[in-house]
Amino acid sequence: MRTFTRRAFASVMLAFAAWGAQAADALTMHSVVLLQPDALMKERVQDVDRFSAYIKALVREAQVPGPGAAASGFIVVALRPGAQSRFWLDFDGGEAALNPMVRAALLKQLTHVPAIEVRQGPVVFALNVGLYGGKPSPRIAPSPQEFREASKQAGRPLEVGELVERIWNEQ
Repeated sequence: MRTFTRRAFASVMLAFAAWGAQAADALTMHSVVLLQPDALMKERVQDVDRFSAYIKALVREAQVPGPGAAASGFIVVALRPGAQSRFWLDFDGGEAALNPMVRAALLKQLTHVPAIEVRQGPVVFALNVGLYGGKPSPRIAPSPQEFREASKQAGRPLEVGELVERIWNEQ
């Protein structure tokens, strides 16, 4: 088992860049965005190889029926101890950016990928993806509507792990 180190993570990201560039499906992954600090990820991700395989499985499974309109955005992924997962979509242009049937199909397909085990709390990251030839999102990070609403209700900015814990069962 390889631990989550900066070097290991860098090699995983380079492999994803090469792998994503070869994909010719309706969904293309452009990059992975870690939404928590490196130190926290190192504590919570037990095996970088399994983490990498999980991300690849998500992209393989998350194919959408085509053809469709080009769209760009993020698939936000949260993992919790007990091999639990949840997903949120945040596409450029808001809810109107995706056909509701495509949105529902995408979320359903993602749930078919068995979650990997993490420890000591949630792990949250995002996949910057394009649908039907969509370019990478120009935004640095996602901000799904559910996250914005939870922050507003809290009356203060929340760390992404705390946000996820607050809204986990609301789906």
